[in-house]
Amino acid sequence: MITNQKIATEVLKETEILEKDKISKVARIQQKELDQLTTPLVQREVLLKDSDGNILEYALSLWPQDQYDAVMKNKKDAIGNNMTAARLEYFREINGAAVVKDSTVAELMKSSESVLLRTYFIYKGGAIMCYIVEYFSDYVVNLVTSTK
Repeated sequence: MITNQKIATEVLKETEILEKDKISKVARIQQKELDQLTTPLVQREVLLKDSDGNILEYALSLWPQDQYDAVMKNKKDAIGNNMTAARLEYFREINGAAVVKDSTVAELMKSSESVLLRTYFIYKGGAIMCYIVEYFSDYVVNLVTSTK
């Protein structure tokens, strides 16, 4: 844990996606990855904050509706907390990490326009449970680089 504080999840939006071309561009998902997800999908967008209110990250997740309904019993809580409560065993496959320019995400996080991100799939029982893209705030990047 980077901050040694309790992390709060602020749900910004949950959207049912019936057609894959309606997915937010912020998801930065490649077609070959998108093809692995079945519709209907739920697109969930959250901000994670520490107990001082500092924004740590903006995250967007894409879920097949059936997986979302099965896992996300407490929709106001973080994905990891829901998976722990359900005692799920899972595997995370990191697809990539990059620094990108994204003014929409930067504005949401009150960060600079160049943002560090990572994308990954979470698998449960060998099947894709969800796709996640996380954008890390300047605050987190500064915390990590200052601890060197």
